[in-house]
Amino acid sequence: MQAALGLLFFFVLLARASSLDCEVCERDAKTCTGQKETCKDKNDVCLHLVTEVTSGVFRVAKKCEKKAVCDSFKSLKGKPATDHYRGTVNEIECSKAPSPSASLLLALSGLLLKNILF
Repeated sequence: MQAALGLLFFFVLLARASSLDCEVCERDAKTCTGQKETCKDKNDVCLHLVTEVTSGVFRVAKKCEKKAVCDSFKSLKGKPATDHYRGTVNEIECSKAPSPSASLLLALSGLLLKNILF
């Protein structure tokens, strides 16, 4: 019974540790800073999109996004943006960095599992 509970606990921690956290913000500028949010609903990359709305006026968006949507913006670099974004795509980055606590939680859960089972 203890082994089953230990494995369940391990997989719960593993699922949380492997989730993606992205900075979320949007403003009229080239950069912005926002809170980290855990991505949901099949959003598997962090989108960082900078568009040039008019000459010298930029708009930045950072958020969780689906990889296919983010990749579609890569082909639009230098061209007009789509969806609810306005302006010409100036910069685009699709990153999939794990949350900073991922490796720590995995290590701790491994130690906990070892102590429960042995």
